[in-house]
Amino acid sequence: MGCIEAVLLRQLGSFLDLRAVYASLVAMVRRVLIVDTMQWMLSSLRYLMIASHNYLHYVIICVLRSLLLVGLMSGDGICILIRRKML
Repeated sequence: MGCIEAVLLRQLGSFLDLRAVYASLVAMVRRVLIVDTMQWMLSSLRYLMIASHNYLHYVIICVLRSLLLVGLMSGDGICILIRRKML
């Protein structure tokens, strides 16, 4: 057992399964990375919409942006976006 596991067991008690702790930490980090990536894509699409002068390109970018927002709303990302006032 490594040093980190020993400290966690001492702090949290021996009844806690470390695999559950690792799984929740990995899920949390993955969720944050996905939401940050989606926010970067949304801001990039916003700049493309401003720079676009072609109507067809504007419509395609609007549709892509809507799909990205729907993807964010399907998970916990909507809570983070509301908290950061991105919507």
